Amino acid sequence: MKEAKMKKTLMMILMAVFVVGFVFSDLLLVYAEEKGGEEFTLEEITVTAEKREENQQKVPIAMEVVSGDEIKEIGKNDINEILDNISSVLIQSNTDGIRVSIRGVSNDNSPFSGISVYTPSVAVNQDSVYTNRNQGNQNMYDIERVEVLFGPQSTLYASASPGGIVNVITSNPKLAAYEAAGTLEYGNYNLLHTEGSMNAPLGEKVAVRAAFSTSVHDGYLTNGAMDEDKKSARLKALFQPNEKLTFLLIGEVNTTGGQGFASVAQFINQDDKDNPWTSSQASAGKQNNEKIKKTSARMDWDMGNVGTLSVIASYLKNSSSFKGVAPGMAPPGMVAPDYDTDEVSRGTEKDIEARMVSSADFPFKWILGVNIYRSVNLRESDMVGVDNPADIRYDYFDSFDEMEAIFGNITYPITDSFRATAGARKSHHINGTTSHSIPGRGPGEAEFYRKDKTLFDDPIYRLGFEYDLADTSMLYADWSSSYRMNGATTNLSPVETLYAYTSGIKNRFLNNRLQLNVSAYYYDYKNYFANLPPLFVAYDSDNNGTFDNRYEVDGKTYGDARVYGLDVQTSTIITAQDKLDLSVSYIKKYFTDLAHDWPDVVNDLGLPDLDYNGKDMPQAPNWNVAANYSHSFFLANGGSLKASIDIRYTTETCLNFQAEILSLNYEQDALGNYTGNYTTSMVNTSDARWQEAYHIENVNLVYSDPDGKWTLSGYVNNLGNYAVKQFLDGNGNLMIGNPRTYGAVLSVKF
Repeated sequence: MKEAKMKKTLMMILMAVFVVGFVFSDLLLVYAEEKGGEEFTLEEITVTAEKREENQQKVPIAMEVVSGDEIKEIGKNDINEILDNISSVLIQSNTDGIRVSIRGVSNDNSPFSGISVYTPSVAVNQDSVYTNRNQGNQNMYDIERVEVLFGPQSTLYASASPGGIVNVITSNPKLAAYEAAGTLEYGNYNLLHTEGSMNAPLGEKVAVRAAFSTSVHDGYLTNGAMDEDKKSARLKALFQPNEKLTFLLIGEVNTTGGQGFASVAQFINQDDKDNPWTSSQASAGKQNNEKIKKTSARMDWDMGNVGTLSVIASYLKNSSSFKGVAPGMAPPGMVAPDYDTDEVSRGTEKDIEARMVSSADFPFKWILGVNIYRSVNLRESDMVGVDNPADIRYDYFDSFDEMEAIFGNITYPITDSFRATAGARKSHHINGTTSHSIPGRGPGEAEFYRKDKTLFDDPIYRLGFEYDLADTSMLYADWSSSYRMNGATTNLSPVETLYAYTSGIKNRFLNNRLQLNVSAYYYDYKNYFANLPPLFVAYDSDNNGTFDNRYEVDGKTYGDARVYGLDVQTSTIITAQDKLDLSVSYIKKYFTDLAHDWPDVVNDLGLPDLDYNGKDMPQAPNWNVAANYSHSFFLANGGSLKASIDIRYTTETCLNFQAEILSLNYEQDALGNYTGNYTTSMVNTSDARWQEAYHIENVNLVYSDPDGKWTLSGYVNNLGNYAVKQFLDGNGNLMIGNPRTYGAVLSVKF
């Protein structure tokens, strides 16, 4: 009954949005007619979301696009800043990197021994290459555009990411012209960021493009953590022997130093802290001395009326080391020992994909692809107790991810305006972990060994349709399924499976001056990896009034869930000088089958189970609003000055589940048997897991010279200096967003 009411509410919201949109368009039409001869329109955006070049408004996928010019103009150089104006996107920072959440589909799991062992809920692909690593910040330079696709796209892409796809498309070499560009940025926290690129034709058939980026700044935390020291370089070589055949080689090197991501001392509301960026005991980052080397090769063969064959192969190798003090593990309420740690991590990724995409002249659109992917991560740690040098441990941990998949999608025109889509994917996917811990040789210490894995080889599908209401309006709907792997769980544990129902409409009104895109969705999640933390039952075993023993109750691992919501995106050219972009998202994400069952030793006391059914899930604020307004001043010298403000508002949300303690005091007889009398109380160990409703404002001012050769901009991000909570792991480590930053950016091109 409750779910039916929620669905009815969602439909009412959808209808209201359409009414408001059309009324708004009528008002703008009157204004535009009054302005008469002025000509100003929204640009047509070309995307490759379906592996072919198409107008964004003709692609039946809810999506948004960020242009490379916007990224460079105001100094955006990480995925958090780039995606900030997309309301349905949330970013989490953690020790394993940057995690992207779309429509509430998020990775809520803590890193395992500093490594992510779960495939991404949202994959961040670069130049058509998939990675299961959360590395969205090492390569954000010389970008042509970033495409953000909402919802599962498993029959179009090598990955089965249920939340969506972020495609980062970097600039390719050009045969026609010499080009060069550079960016210099300076800001507070001693930020110094540089970028450069150069394109050079080497004859009629060969061209190369070289690009680099460096970025350093002091730490945002009081102990110097959350600093940055990144260097990256990319070289692309293009060989086009004829009009039908193209080869592209890419080599890239990224290095990261400093302390990197780290945690802060817990707080409930920002007003409770004079400085939310105060480091916690466990605030040392683990990304010191990291190096990533990546190579890839691509061949595109235009086979005429049939289509284009593309083959993409890539290889990635990463290594990192960490020396410092790291905390151990302990239940809530108990102090974890510190260790002097010498840690080394290394890993590889291998990927090859071959796909065939139909030509524009083919009677219908189709894509057929195969993919083979292999990933291995290894971490080794030598640890010596800070307060107890005799406490010596050696930990070995590795994770692996192996996948073979075949996928295909067909869109067939039933009539000139109505098209039907069908797709399927068959994967053989296995991932898992190996943990090996050798403690010191003290009494009672034993070696620990564990190996876990997850297997998925079921087919998944997609069915949908598109209908052209007019030349500039398209209605679409689809049903699709997807999955996500969990590596550090019980052997052959169940896999997260998502069934998604989506409908939407894309519109351009007022001679391309107003764009209104609306989509609604309903997700049915099976075996959602809830990762409830263990409960600790504290009891008074000798009835002296002191809780001197604990009993650990394992957390519930899986539960079913529902996610539904609404996305509205508008872009409006109000005048030749004024533009408004507005993105509004409503998300409802809750459990339908999840309860914390007590074991027999506690259940005999008649305690009720903890029932999470109907409760909101983490990382899913109900409302998100992102708006950007810009006004351009056309100067007498032919140049322009553009002022803009970004505003983002997000309602309250839970970061993740945190441990609870059941304080249990029961009486025993002389033999230690339970006598029937007890008292209990539940203690929530951390209210810091809640992020209150908040708003963030960014402002910038950009001057463009008359010839379009250079721009100079100034910006202030997070104007109110608000600390946004992003993640709270099972050990109580709280990650937050960046403080107020400001600076200036000079960009030139030749």
